[in-house]
Amino acid sequence: MDVVKIVVLAILGAFLSQVLKEYKPFLGTALSIITASAVFFFALPELERITVYAKSIYQAAGGKDMYIDSVLKITGIACLTWLGSDILKDAGLSAASTAVVMTGKVVCMGLCLPVIGALFQTLLSILPN
Repeated sequence: MDVVKIVVLAILGAFLSQVLKEYKPFLGTALSIITASAVFFFALPELERITVYAKSIYQAAGGKDMYIDSVLKITGIACLTWLGSDILKDAGLSAASTAVVMTGKVVCMGLCLPVIGALFQTLLSILPN
């Protein structure tokens, strides 16, 4: 989908959401969530292209799939937690928003550990005894 169409969809969704919030706050919040989700899902095909391209470059350089997969998963988790956090903030649930961000960071840290471990092993193998 064209970027202009996505931006117009987002602006219309935001405008309608604000109008609805005055009369039916629940529906306004629901429309806000639907709009944000729709915009995110329109970006998924592009994310898939980026993922395939990044993997091909990494494999051509002789890297292991495990590492690039971890990096891509971390990027996806960061995007999802950011979106979820902003939706919760818009709904007035800042504590839940903070919990989502913290959970995303913990999960990302867990996914980083194998990459960090491999980095340390590489450094130790390079350094003289």
